Amino acid sequence: SSVMDREEFDRHFTPPYNPWEQRLCLAPGGDFFRPIREGKATMVTGHIDHFTENGIQMKNGNHVEADLIISATGLTIQPNFPFSTIKVSIDGEPYKASTHLIYNGIMISDVPNLAFIVGYTNASWTLKADIASMYFTKLLNYMRKNKITKVVPREDPEANVKHENFSGGLSSGYFTRAGDILPKQGDKFPWKGGVNYLLDLLQLTFGRFSTESLEFEAEDKKNS
Repeated sequence: SSVMDREEFDRHFTPPYNPWEQRLCLAPGGDFFRPIREGKATMVTGHIDHFTENGIQMKNGNHVEADLIISATGLTIQPNFPFSTIKVSIDGEPYKASTHLIYNGIMISDVPNLAFIVGYTNASWTLKADIASMYFTKLLNYMRKNKITKVVPREDPEANVKHENFSGGLSSGYFTRAGDILPKQGDKFPWKGGVNYLLDLLQLTFGRFSTESLEFEAEDKKNS
């Protein structure tokens, strides 16, 4: 017989989002479910209102008795993306991530000679790493061929690009909480991308290298 009825199952195992709108969790071997079947674990699903002396007060009025509470409420995304703990200034001005746009999911607006890799959240991480590496190679070959020493993604003010919070293609709470500190993405290419493998593959891998929204400085100009 089942360890829980249908109503209880739906309450605990039917999230308010579709697969890959947030990360999927797998339990190889079913070890997560074993203590539930053995009656050694119970589940509570809901929103926490506050901690009490003896446990957790839920917003629906229920109180969960607890001797030990382990906090595992999600990630905290770095506020200096993609530089982590590195302090960066550009032309004497401190870098502030939220004032910049992500270019093709690989570069940052107004930041010269920088490229980074962030994999997919809804597919294999290395798929995006491969695409980014191929794009870097195209960019470097173009710069070498044309004797270019500096490249900077620049937003065209006349393009009317709408700035949107970067979510990595997910609705997860840690992306929502970090919306005000992460670089923004646009509503059109090349400022929109990095979350769809097939689109990125077509945009960045096949065909000629696009210089759209890229500002270059040649070697001769730098030395003059």
